Amino acid sequence: MTLLVAGGYTVGGYGGWFAGGGHSALASKYGLGADQVLSINVVTADGRFVTADMNQNTDLFYALRGGGGSTYGVVTSLVVKAHPRIQVLASTLAFSVGGSNPSVDDIETFWRGFDLYHAFGLTIVDNGGTAYSYIRPSRSSGFTFTTDIEVPGMSEQELFAFVQPLYDDLIAIGQALRESVEVGYVFHGIHMQPAEEVAGYPGNNAVNPAFRTTVMHADLFDFVSLRGLSPREFNEAHERLDEQMQKWRAVSPDSGAYFNEADVQEPSWQQAFFGSKPSSGAIMTATTVGSEEWVVVTDDGLPTQNGPLCRAE
Repeated sequence: MTLLVAGGYTVGGYGGWFAGGGHSALASKYGLGADQVLSINVVTADGRFVTADMNQNTDLFYALRGGGGSTYGVVTSLVVKAHPRIQVLASTLAFSVGGSNPSVDDIETFWRGFDLYHAFGLTIVDNGGTAYSYIRPSRSSGFTFTTDIEVPGMSEQELFAFVQPLYDDLIAIGQALRESVEVGYVFHGIHMQPAEEVAGYPGNNAVNPAFRTTVMHADLFDFVSLRGLSPREFNEAHERLDEQMQKWRAVSPDSGAYFNEADVQEPSWQQAFFGSKPSSGAIMTATTVGSEEWVVVTDDGLPTQNGPLCRAE
């Protein structure tokens, strides 16, 4: 058997990856990382060492699989599913518009190309595939789009035939997203659909329900270092980002955010991270269930998890 794990070499997929949900290139075929867990050994907040599975400590088993790490206890080991070894090939696509002063027609053509790719995303996830894409603004006022389209189990010839309709459409020739990139942020999207039907046994866990019907998980970020910023500068940088993210929320109401790759200052984080699956935690961590009851007191005005922990008033 060949076992592939994600994340750092010290904990791999056994750290916060599965506890936050855990997406991967196989999410549309097998579900999320949380869906692969069959049994968990954990030290609880009161010092007990217990096993949680479908037959014992079921509430803990439910919460640990997607309900957020550092909240319910310290996981020491897992039992996870093993799947048959499978071939995964990728089709890489890139296109850009550049120059010191790109024309309006060139820019419009670029965004039409992205719209075609975005529409093709439904076909990708319906076939159990995943696609990782980026749109990066350049210093020359242009943009570059790149993507890797992966459909597990397809041969090289099958993958070429699968993506050919997309390439044909691009040769022949998203307002909220466009505005965010044009002001300097980097867009990163992953087409996937880890539905409950592909996740299989043991089912029912604390994963954000939005994951089950999603077609794309998307991030927005820049490369500005926050080190050395004053509290005012930090808050201004976050306000600029949140202004762009609010446009995304407006066009995708009642969706969600991936706990492991989200903004620690996400407004309405309870709904964004956990959706309709509220719970209660035993260990306080920022933006985890039950953390509303506590506050970390600091003097510098910056968000932190280092400081005296006090009951919220």
